[in-house]
Amino acid sequence: MTAVFKKRRTLISTLFAITIILLTEQVSFGQENDDNQATYKGNESFLKLPDGVVKREIAFFNIKASTSPESFPKIKVNEIFLKKCTDSFAFFEKGNIYASEIIVSIQSENIAIISRIKEVFYIHYKYGFFLPDSAINDIYDPIFCHNYTKRNKPIASDCKVFQSEDERRIYIYMLNGHGEGSYEVTWVIQDNKYYTRVIDPITRAHL
Repeated sequence: MTAVFKKRRTLISTLFAITIILLTEQVSFGQENDDNQATYKGNESFLKLPDGVVKREIAFFNIKASTSPESFPKIKVNEIFLKKCTDSFAFFEKGNIYASEIIVSIQSENIAIISRIKEVFYIHYKYGFFLPDSAINDIYDPIFCHNYTKRNKPIASDCKVFQSEDERRIYIYMLNGHGEGSYEVTWVIQDNKYYTRVIDPITRAHL
């Protein structure tokens, strides 16, 4: 009986230890989310982009490009105007009274006390798609508008959409976070397909 009791006690102790480890991992994961930080990958930095038309077009509006010691050639892109925004939503549109050519909508969600991007939707005439989860699921603390009217008309915003002059590329840009946690992200759509994203931390001196 003593041997059986010892085995049971060892088993219970092992299961208890495993439970504690799992709970600790869950708490740690929650604490990482509470940091409200985007995940920066070195190869996603503007400086890591291969030289070419995409890099030169992003340089036209990108803070990292403008503050880098290196000078980058710039290619002009055209802004698609922000039509509506709230604390959790932004809507961009290019078109005329007959039809919308380009529509971009960005929406956030709150998970506990954490705000992050929920979806980014792109439409070109009747063709549209959502950006993949891998492109948006670590984008925290989004900032849509600094100010807007009671009818959600934007007054000031660092959330922007640009189109290349040959109309092949769309750049969706956001300056998010606060203080030392500020960062910029650009999603690139090329030929109506999601291409890549560019993300860099921005210090107070850059703002």
